[in-house]
Amino acid sequence: MAMEAIFDEVFFSIAEETTLLQMGFDLLQVIMNDLGLAPSRKVLDVLLSACVSTKDMDKSILIWKEYQAADLPYNILSFLRMYQALLASGDLKSARIVLSKMPKDDPHVRLIIQESQTVYAKMASEKKTEKNRKTKGIKHKKSKAKK
Repeated sequence: MAMEAIFDEVFFSIAEETTLLQMGFDLLQVIMNDLGLAPSRKVLDVLLSACVSTKDMDKSILIWKEYQAADLPYNILSFLRMYQALLASGDLKSARIVLSKMPKDDPHVRLIIQESQTVYAKMASEKKTEKNRKTKGIKHKKSKAKK
């Protein structure tokens, strides 16, 4: 139990500094593979939250699978975090699938869903606009080079 508390504290510091996400992932692998321990729900929740901040869909999906591997049933917080991670990374189709499986009977949950859609949809559209600008810039440079 003491070791779990230490790991939790380390992972909480990772959540505060999202540039440490890869280190957190590496530590998770050590905990599972080298020490043979199952990660706690707190550890997975913290890593999933960091994935929201970093918009890292691939790591989000890996963490989502770890909940099942660790025999930790999804709860409303894990559903909300995964939904936000998918929205933030721009995977709207998968976000809708997670949303369809999420219990929505609590008004606070509905409010968080609504706010997440507002915040992350805006981020996704900004990301798409930036990508389009870069693509147009590349095409424009190519057409100038041909002349």
